Amino acid sequence: MPAMPDTAPAYVLLAAGEMLHMAEPFLEKNIHPTVIVRGFARALEDSIKIIDQLAFPIDTNDRKQLMNVVNSCIGTKFTHRFGTLMAVSTTLHTPWGVAVGREGSRVTLAS
Repeated sequence: MPAMPDTAPAYVLLAAGEMLHMAEPFLEKNIHPTVIVRGFARALEDSIKIIDQLAFPIDTNDRKQLMNVVNSCIGTKFTHRFGTLMAVSTTLHTPWGVAVGREGSRVTLAS
């Protein structure tokens, strides 16, 4: 298993904090924590089903296709001015460095 990046613990804490924040209104209504956790688990299962339906194969040798995928992801988070620059950098460098193995037809990426 690849080593976790130094920022991984921060992301875990961020996700845990967000989940606690989302659970707070339910706790204030005296809903039992196990019911809240079951709700989170159900939401995760539903999310995975939807993502599996939306997923499509990507040819990692097709840089134009990779650019389209990266632009669709970061285009909503960064200004248009810098989005393309970041997409080019990400597409041309990152995917080639993180693919660590294959399971069937899926590529496993390092976190």
